[in-house]
Amino acid sequence: MAGWLQRIRGGEQMEGTESGKMNIVYASDEKFAEVLSVSMESLLTHNKNVVVYVLNNGIKEKSLEKLKRQAERYKAEIHFMPLKNLKEYAGRELLCQSKISLTAYFRLFMPQILPLSVEKLLYFDCDTMVRKDLTDLWERKFDGCAAVVEPTAPLMKQKIELKESDYYFNSGVLLVDLKKWREEKIMERFVDYMEEMEGDISFEDQGVINHVLKNEISILPFKYNVTTQFFDFGYDGFSMMKKDKVRYERKEVEAGLENPGIVHFTNSFASERPWVKGCEHKYMNEWREYKARTEWKDSPLWGSNKDFARKVSRVIYGVLRGNMRYQFIYLVNGIIRPKISSGGGRRRGKFSK
Repeated sequence: MAGWLQRIRGGEQMEGTESGKMNIVYASDEKFAEVLSVSMESLLTHNKNVVVYVLNNGIKEKSLEKLKRQAERYKAEIHFMPLKNLKEYAGRELLCQSKISLTAYFRLFMPQILPLSVEKLLYFDCDTMVRKDLTDLWERKFDGCAAVVEPTAPLMKQKIELKESDYYFNSGVLLVDLKKWREEKIMERFVDYMEEMEGDISFEDQGVINHVLKNEISILPFKYNVTTQFFDFGYDGFSMMKKDKVRYERKEVEAGLENPGIVHFTNSFASERPWVKGCEHKYMNEWREYKARTEWKDSPLWGSNKDFARKVSRVIYGVLRGNMRYQFIYLVNGIIRPKISSGGGRRRGKFSK
């Protein structure tokens, strides 16, 4: 297994330069400005040689000023990139699933949104927490794009035309050769797929990236995107509930859970996130310590926004024991949800701000 991963991670690939600063990119709206600030605090605590770009989808001026002062405390550059209607980037009218925040899609348009001087970047979702110096990650060899693999139900893969044996990547942490994306017109390939699907886009931007860049994404070490589901269900549980292999050795996953480089507080029916009441995540206190150093330190915790189905799933999961728990979750998330997650199951709307 170790040899297999080594082969996948090698090749004719791009390396970071020792002299250049790391370009870090986030995308946020006003609602998540607070969560963005905490991720930035964790990033800047451990990494001094960075330039931060925020794809700004309507962050209010008051919040922008807070983020500017935060960057100034660390003598870090920060640039806010005001976002347009996606039609202006795509060059055509596109449909989308109207329940999904458009902010998630803007990472697909980074080749056009960001200055040409940005040729390489690390993209982070706002719900990430950085715990290490990222020099090793920045200087890794890769080819075009690199991310962490996560288990995914076979039916979910089928919906974006992946085989059961194909790798499915989490797009919350991306190492991107933006120069290559521009040269090879990757953004245009994203747009073509989105237009072809006529708004019936499964799994939002992550589905687009996994479909378009099938067999083109390099594998990052597990520790650089440790998601909530691994904390909630463990190595075996996450694999069983997805009926998919964990593509890392058990030892690497256990080491990542014990000492992650980047924690990704993804949604999970079984738990809450650190900014939400009732959270019991292993790294909740660490996240809240970072929050206490931001200008959102006095903002109250959010109420849970889990829908009825997720709340019921959590109760049933708590009652069941052994493998029955994971069989139930696979039934809900691996079969029922994929069947209703597109087409008639969701309303469509045009991409607009």
